[in-house]
Amino acid sequence: MKQFVSMAKLEQHLVDANPLRMELSQLIEQLIDNSNSSQNVPESHYQIDPRDGTISVFSAARAKRVHTVATEQVAPSNDEAACPICQGNLTTVCHIQPLSEGASFITDNLYPVVTPHGLTPEAHTEFGTQSFIRGGHIFGGHFLQWTSSDHDADWHNMPIDDLVLTLEQLAKFSLKVLTEADAMPKTAGCQQGSRGYFSIFKNYGAKAGASLTHGHQQLVFSNIMSRSSFNNWRFYGRHMETFADYMLRENPTSLELLDLGEVVLLIPYFMHRPYTMMAFIKDTACSHLHHLTPLQTRQLTEAMQLAIKSIRAELAADGKAIAFNVTVHTGPGCGLYVEFLPRADTMGGLELQGCWVCQALPTDCHQRLKDRIGQLRIKPES
Repeated sequence: MKQFVSMAKLEQHLVDANPLRMELSQLIEQLIDNSNSSQNVPESHYQIDPRDGTISVFSAARAKRVHTVATEQVAPSNDEAACPICQGNLTTVCHIQPLSEGASFITDNLYPVVTPHGLTPEAHTEFGTQSFIRGGHIFGGHFLQWTSSDHDADWHNMPIDDLVLTLEQLAKFSLKVLTEADAMPKTAGCQQGSRGYFSIFKNYGAKAGASLTHGHQQLVFSNIMSRSSFNNWRFYGRHMETFADYMLRENPTSLELLDLGEVVLLIPYFMHRPYTMMAFIKDTACSHLHHLTPLQTRQLTEAMQLAIKSIRAELAADGKAIAFNVTVHTGPGCGLYVEFLPRADTMGGLELQGCWVCQALPTDCHQRLKDRIGQLRIKPES
């Protein structure tokens, strides 16, 4: 039986009839007082590894998360029966985007890494008066964008028009939070009055850290810049150009997979894992999703879907579990780009020491992916 979340159930949990027009402070109040996630508040502090700047955020409550993604040691369960989302176990719904079938919707995370406590001026002042050794307080919001209310629909099999709407939904929601969170420190570089930092990513498969099978993306908004955002900002500071500028100029043209006009999909010359890909917006002045034109948004959506479809197909052809991470790189000094990292191979000791052992050559992967993408564009797969 096809499983999905009904529109009536979504509207029952919706924070407001028009969430994007309500004051952000009202949304925060709802998340603090009325959401189920308030029962799983994280410790709200972080520490920094002095060796390389890696951040550890403490959230013991996340150990209670429900897992519906099967691991190699656990026999696969009936995903449809086990899916808490399809059963209507929702937190606060922050936004609903109708699609051709069903809807894409954003909720707060039941087991958040960061909490809205601290986004109000009073709490922000209180947070600022405390400190931990060499770390500090982290606050913001942890949200989930469910790609579709249909359990089986996700980036690899949805119509491109629907996926464009989901990406536009991310753009609108992130714009609201970045520009209305007055208690947040200003973004580095103070871009157009934005505050705080957004991390947008997708985990698919147990090896990639996914816990639920219902397709979704994660949005973490906080006062702390993630390590990947810091690396982009540091690159810009050192070289006075964005990483996107560098890659569009220096990455060999022989590793280009697809040029859609405004967006380029390629294999990086420093490929960490087989089938690693990156999609770049050619206009490197774009550093957030809400900076994109409708054409750029559509072409980025097409590149993302083709990359995800290709990774799934190639991993399956290799007899490996389908697992990958997708990271949307945004923020200061960035130049918007999306990174696709397969997780079929286990992280070993060398990788943990910063040395990736890649079991394929970029040129070989380029040929396979180029052929695969060509096939997908001629005859799209569901």
